[in-house]
Amino acid sequence: MGESHAVIAPNRIGDFIFKGTIGEGAFSIVKLVVKEQNGQYYACKIIPRAKLEGSIRTRFELEIRINQQMRHPGVVALIDLFKDDFNYYIIMEFCPNGELFEYIVQHGKLSERECKPLFYQLTSTIQFIHNMNVCHRDLKPENILIDRFGRLKISDFGLSRFMGPNCIVSTSCGSPCYASPECISGKPYNAKTSDVWSLGVIFYAMSSGLLPWTKRNQTELYQQISTGDYKIPNHLSPALADLVRKMLTVDLNKRITIAQILDHDFFKDINKQVVYPPLNVPLVSLKKIDQFFERDKEEQYRKDHPDEFSSSTGDNSFRKQLDQLSEKKHYLIKQRNILYAMKGEHQPKVHEVTEADKQNALKEIHEICNKNKTVNTIKVVDTTNSRKPVPKTSLVNRGHGAKQPTPNKVIVKPGISVGSASRL
Repeated sequence: MGESHAVIAPNRIGDFIFKGTIGEGAFSIVKLVVKEQNGQYYACKIIPRAKLEGSIRTRFELEIRINQQMRHPGVVALIDLFKDDFNYYIIMEFCPNGELFEYIVQHGKLSERECKPLFYQLTSTIQFIHNMNVCHRDLKPENILIDRFGRLKISDFGLSRFMGPNCIVSTSCGSPCYASPECISGKPYNAKTSDVWSLGVIFYAMSSGLLPWTKRNQTELYQQISTGDYKIPNHLSPALADLVRKMLTVDLNKRITIAQILDHDFFKDINKQVVYPPLNVPLVSLKKIDQFFERDKEEQYRKDHPDEFSSSTGDNSFRKQLDQLSEKKHYLIKQRNILYAMKGEHQPKVHEVTEADKQNALKEIHEICNKNKTVNTIKVVDTTNSRKPVPKTSLVNRGHGAKQPTPNKVIVKPGISVGSASRL
């Protein structure tokens, strides 16, 4: 494990016992954990406290607060939060079938019968997110996970923002291959409309095994995106080709909306009254989030040190996001502009995570993942009569924001494969 991934981790946190490392990111590692009380498996993102300072910690809080609101079957659920003197521990829903990205790289395109319910599910989830006045801003197959039943779940709200009525943002973000023309323009843009474009690129990739773009140089890639220079694959049906074309329309005034996508002719034969099974997982409360970020202590600190809370202090843009989020509905606390320095609650028994730990746990993790899979196909419950099998996906979920090195496999077809393009 590299220096950036070195972490001091306990053998357990709360009722959760660590089983092994299943993912790594720039600021974190992801471990498989089991809840001692019921034997249920979850994923735990471990973030060293030293990595989260200043505006990065503020973004982290915003991500957690947004994710907590996204209580939907199509979103990876936030289960619990812990901290100690060394790390923050984020317990997430475990998706043993890994990333949609891995699936496309390994197996190429999906048939339209397979794509249709998945497209509808993803669009419905984005509609829910947008209805909560949140824009994801980093939609890509790496941030879409596959649960044990083959359902797609959106994860990683690290770049997401709570939006005002006009949904206008000024910061370019996300992955180049999935970024909209307006996002890479450097000008303010509508984040909801930009999410539609990103979703269109995902639809294209799932149905063709390729990305729409053929340029590998970033300057040329941006030019291709900005002009909408792509070709619709010949094998797509007229309805799907029309849908993708309308999603990947450069003109914002002509680009299809989320509501129009769900009403498109491509979905005319799908059961739109999908009944998802309940989540059946405990979800973290807002009270626990407030305690996690020590808002109760901060309130008293604000009263005792009013001079430290001037408007010129710190990252106002992200604090404004927390302010907007706190005003939303009735259940979020008031904005606090400065995050109080946290004090660890306890010091656990710790050990240095080594490569040997990962190797020793690998076999057990694979067995757990296989045991937790109940289907070998990617599908949405009760949507179509499609029963065409899809090959098994990879065993381990690397998601929940963790980014591992991109797989080296390249799909040898015209254009850019999903595997190669993601490195741009």
